[in-house]
Amino acid sequence: MKAAETLQQARLALHSADFRTARACFDAVLRAVPAEQIRPALWFGYACTLAALGELRASTETIRYIGPDDRLALLQHPHTDRALADVLAVGWDAHQVQGLLCAYAMRQGRWEYRPGFVAALEALAQRCAGVPLHRSLVFDAFSFGSDDGLIAALTRRFADDHAPSPAARPAAASAPSPRTDGRLRIALLGGGFRRHPTYFLHRDVVAGLDRARLHLTGIYLDPDVDVYTDDLRGLCDAWQHRAGEDPAEVAQAMRADGYDIVWSLGSFQQSPVAEVLLHRPAQLIVNGLASYYPHGRGLVDYAVIDPITVPPAAHAHWDEALIEFPATPYVLGRGMPGAPAARPDRAALGLPADALVLAATHQSYKLSPECLALWAAVLQRCPQAVLWRLESKPATDAAWRAGLARHGIGPEREWIAPATSWAAHQARLGVADLFLDATPMGGHTTLLEALAQGVPAVTVLGPGPAGRIGHAILQAVGLDDACTATAREYVESVARWAADGSLRRRWREQLQQHLPGGPHLSPALDPARQARWWEQAFTRIWQRHLQGLPPASLRIVDEAQ
Repeated sequence: MKAAETLQQARLALHSADFRTARACFDAVLRAVPAEQIRPALWFGYACTLAALGELRASTETIRYIGPDDRLALLQHPHTDRALADVLAVGWDAHQVQGLLCAYAMRQGRWEYRPGFVAALEALAQRCAGVPLHRSLVFDAFSFGSDDGLIAALTRRFADDHAPSPAARPAAASAPSPRTDGRLRIALLGGGFRRHPTYFLHRDVVAGLDRARLHLTGIYLDPDVDVYTDDLRGLCDAWQHRAGEDPAEVAQAMRADGYDIVWSLGSFQQSPVAEVLLHRPAQLIVNGLASYYPHGRGLVDYAVIDPITVPPAAHAHWDEALIEFPATPYVLGRGMPGAPAARPDRAALGLPADALVLAATHQSYKLSPECLALWAAVLQRCPQAVLWRLESKPATDAAWRAGLARHGIGPEREWIAPATSWAAHQARLGVADLFLDATPMGGHTTLLEALAQGVPAVTVLGPGPAGRIGHAILQAVGLDDACTATAREYVESVARWAADGSLRRRWREQLQQHLPGGPHLSPALDPARQARWWEQAFTRIWQRHLQGLPPASLRIVDEAQ
């Protein structure tokens, strides 16, 4: 085979996260082509492949073949992954590259790279290198179920690595200026103000806030906009779209605008929210639930929590002051105004009328080996059940189907739902009988969507905050019996539910009592009630600030009870 064809195979393998095949192809090309003819892109791909496979020293040595000018060209190339480009721009940290690529592989369904991912994170948490920690690794740690301690160590390192130099640090905040209209000035800072969980979890809370008390400015850092962006913009008193701007300049502009409190939504995701926070854009910073994990006082002053997702035993890892809500702060409302989509029947969807439909409509990166083992065991125990999963990338779907086959589960036991609009997906969810939560990162928006359609759910505890959200949400809707502590309890709980029609009816009736129109509306489905909690939180922390007192933990009182 010609070297050009082998190189193309290497690129395809790297793209599909098949790093061992990529390594073999790159080795073949390097043997066949004289060193002086090797292009920088090949060295870059080879260095990435070596890092993903844990050959960190060899990866670092390989990247040295790329000169400064060629490195700059790679950074500017549109096909270079942005996170890898960020690492390459300031040097080369093979541990970070390993972590980023192993996380990418896991999102493709290649979970054999999880040990490398964990090893990279643990190494990064214990050491400081010349390359500042990339924000994606903090979110990846949360996404893949890391515990509070590891996430806290990574956020501390991020804050230390990216802290402004003494000369660049903003001056100490001056005394608060008087408000002519008496309203607190709140900046909603985020990068998920589009069809994204950040929008759906906050939209109706924002709509319910008392504008006689609060002035809201949305500050959006992502370039992508859609109808959901327009909707949220219409709910704010003011709006700034600052995509692509330098984080220090964004923070400086925010300080100049005189916001009292920054409400941070999604700090470690694709947009540089965390980098803006490091430059102290306001006198107080509150971490909202879009990044529900430890941040530390280097980034925020307060974090909103609930006593189940962040129990007292975990508080030691949260350096910031904690605002404890009476129940989960995760809440789902009705969304944008408009007529809801009509609920289809099972026949229209291609689902068997007499089957027990188990919805597992999670994003594909949550389909872990733990989920595979759990759901395969459930299907074995419940022969009348079918698993409802969302359509994913072909490689991810193929890996999942192969995993089920190893457990003796054929493709006829699954129904793969195609992508559709948000409204249509909400409508079709109602035909399911039970929602299966994922692990080690459970559902939040997806779980709430099923519950809002009257579909009960079962969840299991995970090792970190991502694995405790489901317990908090289900307890808020009266489904304490569906909260399990172990994989065995999870499977047994579903098996009992499937075998007992009276139990199925009881779970659904318990949930109905906590839905809109029921006698005990859950705070997880009552954004107006949660808006009162946020108003109370903002008012109390601001009053404390006016008294010259440092941030301190507090509990919110549910005045609706």
